[in-house]
Amino acid sequence: MPLRTSSRSLKSEVSSQFSELTSGARATPKDASRVAASLSLPGAIIDANTARAAGAGTTLARRSDGATCFVNADGGACPTAYAPGGVYFAVLTVRAYDDSSAPFETRISGIAVDGVEKVRVVLKDGTSANASVDRNAFRLAVSGTGDQFAAYQLTTKSGTISHTWPADMFPIAPK
Repeated sequence: MPLRTSSRSLKSEVSSQFSELTSGARATPKDASRVAASLSLPGAIIDANTARAAGAGTTLARRSDGATCFVNADGGACPTAYAPGGVYFAVLTVRAYDDSSAPFETRISGIAVDGVEKVRVVLKDGTSANASVDRNAFRLAVSGTGDQFAAYQLTTKSGTISHTWPADMFPIAPK
């Protein structure tokens, strides 16, 4: 099913494509509280009873404004826009270990609609990193900073879909 582009229809249409929100195991009370406390906004509340344990150490929940929210060890978000293919990327660049001379590591986590089985991020030098989508969620890490991303590929039951990295939608913070 193609995704619409208006934010109101997009949120409800995409949110309905996360089966883990309705059929998944309930999140632990601690994780449910964490997602509700960190991603609720005035007028857009997360009911902790909607929180579900997704894959990749991620908790999913539905917010009262229709957004599908997620939280994991690297942060969280309630996307209002998705990249083509129904995927949302959260990008975090950190030092690989606690030292100012340590190399950078970029962690990519996110959520993908039902049917997406694998996410592959392609770097400008041609190397890539892969993650399986487990119950609508994924996480992966690459060496270096986030400005090196060139494209991504989604593997679904019906084949592989390639896209240019959506820098306009998910900009990388400057160094």
